Amino acid sequence: MALHANDLLDKLQLSDDPTHPAQIALRTYGLALFLSLGPSSIPFIVSFLTGRHSHKTSLSAFRRVLRRECGYDGFAFAITLGVGGGATLKRAWDNNAKHNPWISSLDRRLGLSPSQKSFIANFFSSSFSILLLQAGRRRSQSLRNIPRPGAIPIPYTYTPSNSSAVPSKSPSPTLDLTLLVLVRALDSALQSLILKFSDGPEFGKDSPSEVDAKHKRYNAKVTLLTTRLDAFVFWACSARIMWCFFYEPERLPSTYVKWIRTLADVDSRLLRTLRFLRNGEWTYSRGSLKHSTLLTTYAQDLGYPSIWGDPSSLPALGGSQANEAWKILGVTSRKNLGGVPCELVHGSAGSGLSLASSCTANAGIRGFRAFFEAMIIYLPAHFLPILITRPQVLLRPHRILKTLFSTVRSAAFLSSFISSFWLSYRMTSGTGLGAAFSQGA
Repeated sequence: MALHANDLLDKLQLSDDPTHPAQIALRTYGLALFLSLGPSSIPFIVSFLTGRHSHKTSLSAFRRVLRRECGYDGFAFAITLGVGGGATLKRAWDNNAKHNPWISSLDRRLGLSPSQKSFIANFFSSSFSILLLQAGRRRSQSLRNIPRPGAIPIPYTYTPSNSSAVPSKSPSPTLDLTLLVLVRALDSALQSLILKFSDGPEFGKDSPSEVDAKHKRYNAKVTLLTTRLDAFVFWACSARIMWCFFYEPERLPSTYVKWIRTLADVDSRLLRTLRFLRNGEWTYSRGSLKHSTLLTTYAQDLGYPSIWGDPSSLPALGGSQANEAWKILGVTSRKNLGGVPCELVHGSAGSGLSLASSCTANAGIRGFRAFFEAMIIYLPAHFLPILITRPQVLLRPHRILKTLFSTVRSAAFLSSFISSFWLSYRMTSGTGLGAAFSQGA
């Protein structure tokens, strides 16, 4: 006797309640799989449409991507285990407390609140989820290290930012997720402290209108404090992350380094020079024996004389001596200032518009470019969860406009962050303030 699809669905008895663990697990898996498999599939889709094939877009490579993303140790299943597993444990805890006398008495003795129960349930499920993610990423790393047939292996030498540093062990494969959760946890913990110790309004014999007014003033005060706290946490975390990106990138997850480098659009040779300058291996006064050609080749690639990147030819400090050196080198953008020519720092930004020497134009162009790159990132991030979980919301024009405004706001924030970095370089380097901290260079 054939079993029809409707009969199978009836036997499964999937609840229509959106808070049911099965519903939560299905939504989580669908969203996580789309977010992980979607970007990984783009190179294969482009290869299929353009007809340009390589070993990275072959059928065997696509099978490896499917195995990585759809496997039990893939991102989608691990996240589903963490989110859906926590909801399942919480639901089982509550149901057993209602029907099992022993668990019910234990529950009363513990006196846990619903939020505390949710925390405990999600703690166990998330722990297994992290273990799965680590196992999956370690397996993916080992597969990437397997040489292709016919490929000539090239020995790799580890070159840390500090030549005296020796890596004791490889970083955790889930370090990026750890940083994300840590920042959000710090934000939540500090906001909870503010809400706990902030004095609430005293009403006494106030009228209803006065009570509402006091409530509004209290909520406005708390909102102001928590908003400023959000900004402080972001500033503290981003400052440390950017410091590591410039000076010790090996301490960051590779995904962080790749993402920041893509948005910042900074040549790796310029970043390496910055690290060598900090370690004293590349100086304006003594030059560099090991890395003297690092910036010279970079200058040639940009179409400038190679001597613009020679540390022994660049003025360390500003003043009349710097102007004489710039006159010999043919640099017009560093009057009364020492250091590397602005054209090398800016790279190719603005070169097509003859604005490569302008720090202000460089910040504006990079901010403008970052805005559109961020829109490509944030549009799917804002709309895909709604499409998967609540597609009917998109039938309301005001909700679409609200989501679109949130996307533009996020992109504008990231664009402003990148522009402010380049403007800060303009303020420190263009005014000579940076020289006050590098007299020995």
